[in-house]
Formats: sequence, structure tokens, C-alpha cells
Amino acid sequence: MAILLAGVSVVFCLILGPDGMKAIGVMGPAMMIYVIIMIVSSGVKMILTTAEGTMKADVTDYELERSGNYMPGTVSGIYNMIDKLVSSLGSTVAAFGAAMIGYTTTMPQMGDEPTWPVFWLTMILTFGLPVIGWLCNILAMRGYELDKERMVEVQKNIAEKKAAAKQAMKS
Repeated sequence: MAILLAGVSVVFCLILGPDGMKAIGVMGPAMMIYVIIMIVSSGVKMILTTAEGTMKADVTDYELERSGNYMPGTVSGIYNMIDKLVSSLGSTVAAFGAAMIGYTTTMPQMGDEPTWPVFWLTMILTFGLPVIGWLCNILAMRGYELDKERMVEVQKNIAEKKAAAKQAMKS
């Protein structure tokens, strides 16, 4: 859905073109359509964010079952490190993109003449890069085996190990 909505957003922006993008900032049909697309898109992205938290818990439980090590801090730490690394590269990617279209001493400013290079850079940074990331996630998820049935099995195995450990301590 996120990829589909990114495509809808790009098509909508293409229809408006660089000059028409100003219509998004003025009350009217273009603004209303854009706001609706962005609200739905934000909702879909929230679903992805919620799934991420659940997956971290699943990975923690899976590691406990697999190795006997309970490592929620390690799982969260690795995720946060990668997240911060990728996030910190955002402004660098934007600066390189602006330099590639001719902005070598300044960044595009409000009030600058709308141009197709700025338009396409905006489309690539706003919609293209996230789509590439979502496609990478889809590819990575092909190897993700922790579905609902597997997690029920993991929880059952953890409970059995805890019960056995508790029984051994009583003996």
C-alpha cells in the first residue's frame, strides 16, 4: 500500500507539474486531494512502524528460544544504530542531489523559480527512496520465518524451558 500511495502521489504531482505545485499551498481541490493522499499515506506508514516494534519482540523471543540468551537491549540497540545511521545520511543524500542539479553554493529556496530538475529531485527524495527501502524490506521479508504459527511454537518452547528450569531448581 505504501508503494502504491507513493505512486499515486507522484502521478498527482506530475499532473500539477512544477508550476502547479503551488496549488497545494492554496485552499482548493489540489490541496484537498494532496492532504487526503498524505493522511492515508501516513496511516499506512504507521502500520509499518507498529509492525517493526512487534518484529523486534519476535526476534528477541526467537533468540531466547534459539540460544537461551534474552537480549532485548542488543536487538533494540542494533536496530536503533542502523536507524540512526540511515537517518543521518538523509541530509547528505539531499545535499548531493541538490549539487547534482546545479545548486553548489545554496539549497533550493522558497520563491525560487520552479524547475523540472528541482521537481524530479523532490520526487526522488520524497517518494523514490522510500519505495526503494520498502522494496528492500519486501525482499528481506522473504527470508523472515517468524510468522504467527512459528511464534506460537517459540512461546510454547520458551514456556517449556522455563518450567523445566523451575522444576530443576526445586529438585
